[in-house]
Amino acid sequence: MAANISSLVKQFGHRLSIPRRWTILLFLAIVTYIMISTVFGRGSVWSVDENTTTTRSQGIISWTTPSDLDVRDMNISKEDVYVSEAARRLPKRGRLLCFVITTPRYHSTRVPAINETWLPRCDHGQFFTSEEMDSSIPHSTVLANLPDDYDYLFHKTLLSFYYAFNEISDKFDWYYKADDDTYVVMEHMYEYLATLDPNEPYYLGYTLKPYLTRGYNGGGAGYVLSRAALKLFLNRAYGDRKTCPFDPSEDLGMGRCLESIEIFPHDTRNENGQQRFHTYRPDDMYHGKIADEWHYYQQIKGHNWIAPDLISLHHLTPDEIRTYDDLLYRMRSPQLSNTTRQASLEMDATSRQTSQLQQREARNSSKTSNFSDPDF
Repeated sequence: MAANISSLVKQFGHRLSIPRRWTILLFLAIVTYIMISTVFGRGSVWSVDENTTTTRSQGIISWTTPSDLDVRDMNISKEDVYVSEAARRLPKRGRLLCFVITTPRYHSTRVPAINETWLPRCDHGQFFTSEEMDSSIPHSTVLANLPDDYDYLFHKTLLSFYYAFNEISDKFDWYYKADDDTYVVMEHMYEYLATLDPNEPYYLGYTLKPYLTRGYNGGGAGYVLSRAALKLFLNRAYGDRKTCPFDPSEDLGMGRCLESIEIFPHDTRNENGQQRFHTYRPDDMYHGKIADEWHYYQQIKGHNWIAPDLISLHHLTPDEIRTYDDLLYRMRSPQLSNTTRQASLEMDATSRQTSQLQQREARNSSKTSNFSDPDF
């Protein structure tokens, strides 16, 4: 092909009396254009294709668009993934496996904050990313063949659940996906999960209202799949474009995939109607800034937005994650708890006494006014 192009260029240059050096430049320009068109003409994401050249250690790739990518074609296995020393030491069975999806952009900011706080409290907690980082941080390069772009979060999530169950372990009761700006009170997570049966298909999180009749769980709060739910998802929906079609919104797409196999969001509110999982910032919840149309259940504003058994918060900076963790774990003491409880009891008693006094005064005032009013 190159010889044919060269011949045509020479003929073209000869007819127009173009100098030889310009003919050569024209030839190079045409070849470059053809090469660029061939490589970039099909989109912008890495996927496996045995007919193209290898450019990453994990696999053979070609360019495609997000909607064209089929995660089944990636055939990822633990042999293709770098697993840090810290991740290799994690248990392979237990109550809960947690994975946090992140990117190299946040390896030095968000990742340390989560690794210093809530993630080690999970039975098996690690980061799924695309590049290696410090081996002391539990992580695996599960996402190495996907670009670090939000448009591919749907694929990253599907691939992460697949890898967690099939390549790490299917011996956990629950599997939790979280973002790298999420904070989790792990004790409350365990307390809540203990009330549910992992052999039933549970899909837990903060339920959003739009688009699906029975809602879907917001990705930011993180969502939990029971062992039974994840097994059904992988067997009946994973990689099936009809049952589980691509969606640019990861959480909506995941909700639709689960809905197609009749797994729906479970009501995770406590007995007071307070949300355990939160997909929005704390100040947004306090002020009720998020439109009601997004909430599947009625929104609670003011101080009561926060549940005593709260599990997760979202959209937090690394400093906020550390601060919340310090406030919860470094200020929690018997003295503080007893003092707070005693103060609460005293306030309740004072409130009752004040109320009773006000009622007596009101009755006395009524009697006095009835007898002293000259117009009566």
